[in-house]
Amino acid sequence: MASPPDRKVFVCRHRTCRRDGADAVWDCFRALVPDAAEETGCLGLCGGGPMVLVIPDDVYYWRVNPEKVATIAAQHLQQGEIQTAWLHPRLHPHPDSFR
Repeated sequence: MASPPDRKVFVCRHRTCRRDGADAVWDCFRALVPDAAEETGCLGLCGGGPMVLVIPDDVYYWRVNPEKVATIAAQHLQQGEIQTAWLHPRLHPHPDSFR
């Protein structure tokens, strides 16, 4: 699955996110959208991981698991449809603003 060249997904693989399953999330993104997936260090949102950042949309997803990856890849990266139910609530306190 190719992604538009303007969107990238960053998967935190720092200590806390890794403990919460970031390696599996990273593997899924890398398999589905290898040209759009980047690993990153701490995004500063420990305790809500695994954390995923999509740029240039500046969207932070929290508690991402492998089951959510395919939806994020297909719906957000491909079609620009932000998955509001999975947005980090501290950074996106009004998820309806994305609709």
